[in-house]
Amino acid sequence: MEILKKILKKNEIEKIFVDDSLPEEFKKLSNVEEKKAEVIITNKQKTPLQAQIVITTHPNKIKAFIYSLTNSEIMERNLPITYKIIGLKTGSLKIQYILLIIALFLPFLKVVTPPDDLLRHLVSYKFNYDYSKVYINSDLPPYNPHITFEWIVGKIHWFISSIGLPELLSISIIQSVLILLLFIGIKLNTRTDKETSIIFALTIAFISTRLFLGRPSLFETVLFLIAIGSKRSSIQILTSTAMGMLYWLFWIYLIPLSLIKRTAFIPLIFSFIFWLVITDFQYFEGIKQLLFSIKNSNVSVGENSILITNILANPGLILLILISIIKVIETKNIRSNRNFLAAIWFSLSNQIRYIEIIAPLLLLNTKEKIIYGIEKVIRLNPVVLAILGTSILIGSIPTYNTIIFDKKTAKVFTNEKILTSLEYSFPILFSNQKVKLTPPMEIRWTNPEVLNQIKTMRTEGKISCSILKKYKYTMLVESYLKEKPECLEMIKTYKKVRIWRIKF
Repeated sequence: MEILKKILKKNEIEKIFVDDSLPEEFKKLSNVEEKKAEVIITNKQKTPLQAQIVITTHPNKIKAFIYSLTNSEIMERNLPITYKIIGLKTGSLKIQYILLIIALFLPFLKVVTPPDDLLRHLVSYKFNYDYSKVYINSDLPPYNPHITFEWIVGKIHWFISSIGLPELLSISIIQSVLILLLFIGIKLNTRTDKETSIIFALTIAFISTRLFLGRPSLFETVLFLIAIGSKRSSIQILTSTAMGMLYWLFWIYLIPLSLIKRTAFIPLIFSFIFWLVITDFQYFEGIKQLLFSIKNSNVSVGENSILITNILANPGLILLILISIIKVIETKNIRSNRNFLAAIWFSLSNQIRYIEIIAPLLLLNTKEKIIYGIEKVIRLNPVVLAILGTSILIGSIPTYNTIIFDKKTAKVFTNEKILTSLEYSFPILFSNQKVKLTPPMEIRWTNPEVLNQIKTMRTEGKISCSILKKYKYTMLVESYLKEKPECLEMIKTYKKVRIWRIKF
């Protein structure tokens, strides 16, 4: 209670009315002299839908009091206090919902087509989720590691296509759903319209290039935020279970979540059982293959690039980390900085891909100081908040420059055995599922000899006809060759891509 007394004294709150149902420590606070402000504290358990702290006079003093209270250890310990401000001109318009509507329309205003995995996820139902039917000369896992996610997004793609709408619309829908879930996660972890608006906009700014990829790991991120922010056990269990079923590497997210929310422990165990069953007990073989391919490959994959290097190149992330460290030092309570601890967990892999969850966790951990810092420069009234938030959102739309083949070009690929580079492998499969392709979705699963040819083609602009013939490829799709081998015959070009027939 010393913390609350200090907050009251600092903000010159001198008159307190305390509900009799609250602990004795609270009751003692009513023994103060009436001077400048008035507060009523009532029991959360007694009237859960009512205001717990009711402001009656001197709104300026009370506003400072509320800010101090919500940022203190009192709220971190979940003591029976919530609040409602009466007498302040907060307005009925919530800027956070305006920003949400704008954000939800972003994927439809400008179609942002991701260059990789979502393209194959959407159409895998067309070959019964069996990648061995489309990827050749590759060592694939003994099961489809994304089958549950692909079943869901495949239904969206099928529906959009069946009613005659452009199939790329299914991508926009998935991106919009991700944005909605992200907003819910941010809202559950913030307390005011101002906090929600700023943290939501900044989160999208930090992770937009990842968010619009629409991968299963992004759904893990937003569900993780919902789970840690929700106070309801049913929501925690539901989101934890969904996380476990959507993503084969679910334990990366559910282990820290179960330490924060004990309700996630049972879904964690259930998810292991679920994946063991649907993979015919080969689940750990797939994990072993993934780890082995990463460890023993000299192929550079962007999303596996070193996290620390990327953080050092991002002043915003460095600032968030420094603020989090300062907050830990100030509070002297590491447990009250659970979001920072979770961010540290996801940093242990040292892979840039986890920036998609590290950034929002750091933003949530430092939200009070971020708002305070911004308001030192500019007052965040509703107009400024709306303009600032909208500018951040619109400026965050990524550009991938993905090449999607039109239907006429895609027909050329039918029943061909195609060698290409990774960035064209996904668009080819998205446009035509009646193909045989190399490389697969994880390039390090490619036959070493064939993989070496892909690397040589990209770095030196050369390709070996003997290798193409040895592995019986019939077509080459590329944009890197600096010379024309005698075994290649040009079929057509599409934008910067060249499509070659391989002559035997």
